[in-house]
Amino acid sequence: MSAGASRGPARTSLDMLRAIADGSARTSPVATTFGQQLDGIAAGRVGAHMPPHPTCGSGLGSALVLADVALGAAISSASPDSGVQTLRLQASTAGPRSVEGEMLHGECSQRTAAPASATSAGEIRTDRGRVVATVSCRCAVRPASRGGGTGEDAAPPPAAEFVEDAWSGLGLCAAHVDHVLPALPCLGNLSGVVQGGVVAAALAHAAEAELGLRSASASLDLDVSYLRGVAADGSRLPLVVQIVHRGRRFGVARADVLDGGGRLAATATVSVWDPDV
Repeated sequence: MSAGASRGPARTSLDMLRAIADGSARTSPVATTFGQQLDGIAAGRVGAHMPPHPTCGSGLGSALVLADVALGAAISSASPDSGVQTLRLQASTAGPRSVEGEMLHGECSQRTAAPASATSAGEIRTDRGRVVATVSCRCAVRPASRGGGTGEDAAPPPAAEFVEDAWSGLGLCAAHVDHVLPALPCLGNLSGVVQGGVVAAALAHAAEAELGLRSASASLDLDVSYLRGVAADGSRLPLVVQIVHRGRRFGVARADVLDGGGRLAATATVSVWDPDV
């Protein structure tokens, strides 16, 4: 038997997801940081869970970090030998966003597929079954790279001891650039860029802070478009927020994140309805 034949068939994307779920393949640094676990994996459908992380602000922040992995994995699981890249992520909150003390569970499935892109959608729930957010995304689907990013050959995840900085750095500043997101290695995916859910959570946090609508019953809708990935290299990424409308109960803002070269990397529209003010 030849050396090539002894290796057996190449692993598909679905095989790799199952290997990550059972611990036989390395997961991403961001999954280690936030304690994400894949479960219930089937072709076109993926479950995932994680505890809410105190550094993510409201429950929506944790929900977005979890949604990004579940939405992308649902598409990847249905694509035998392909890699995915998130182009757009949408989320709408449902009810109170506080999830303190409850595990978050995401169930997402592929909804449509085209030769070069696919969509997925699902919900993020608490242990008690309460829906925290409905989520959806569109991903570009491309041939998988075998030079890295499979999980097997990835370097061990870096320590997450400085992850608090990623969110404490979102405080208001006096300059025109209102917020920053430190692009820490522990927030990266297997491709070495900051996870899209982390970017979405930072944009939502910054926009919500600027709008100043914070009651427990406030509802938030988020629509993020990703123009380019940003390296998880420890640099500080500027977040710029522009208020589009600020009414007594309803507010709309645009939030952008710039990469290390000052180029637009992602842009979001955030709307908040706050009936109790």
